[in-house]
Amino acid sequence: MTIRTSLLALAASACLITPAFAQDMLPAPIQSAFDKIEAQPVSDREDWRFTMTFRLEDEELVGRYDGTLAEDERWTLVSHDEASLEGGLAEVWSEFTTEDEDDSNGLFFDPEEIGFLSSSLELVDETADNLTYGFVLDEAQAEGEDAEFVQYLRGELHLDRDEEQVRRMRLYAPESFKPNFAVRVREFEMVQEYTDLEGAPLPVLTRMSQTIRASAMMQSFEQIMVLEFSDIEYLAE
Repeated sequence: MTIRTSLLALAASACLITPAFAQDMLPAPIQSAFDKIEAQPVSDREDWRFTMTFRLEDEELVGRYDGTLAEDERWTLVSHDEASLEGGLAEVWSEFTTEDEDDSNGLFFDPEEIGFLSSSLELVDETADNLTYGFVLDEAQAEGEDAEFVQYLRGELHLDRDEEQVRRMRLYAPESFKPNFAVRVREFEMVQEYTDLEGAPLPVLTRMSQTIRASAMMQSFEQIMVLEFSDIEYLAE
């Protein structure tokens, strides 16, 4: 495995942290936000149309999704000829276009996608419009490489103060760390941003970014990934 590939694996493990969490002792605004999410039925894939734009350094991939079409016709590659895709972009396209049977909330925020110690939630900043809560990830519920990685991360949930809706989720490393003997990660940040959509009961994911700056064997690496969703239509009644 190359250093660059290992960094991709490191990033992927951070995005796939999915331990369960207890909803006891949650601050009232977060409890209210999570109650609204839980009250919504799980979205079917048929409920969505959107354009996806994925950027990795100087490469870009654009695809269109239409959940109303037959399963093998839902994804359309806009920016490339699919036969010419290779390397990282080919892997990304394959991941997006391979549908599995797991339940999903679609583009809505899903608390199950992060695992944190509910007792660690703390109000760290507030303005007239927003509340920011810091939290610590639950190492005990992570497994394998994830357990070695999450110990170095912290998180933030940003809520709309009046509507009590999640607007932003951030995972970051407050300081540099060594996930293994070969790599030192100098910076890690992953941010998900949620925006109101007309007709949708909850804010929807419109942007996710991930930044990794690391070094190994006297070499420095930087990897910046951005995923954006636009032209979103929520079709459920």
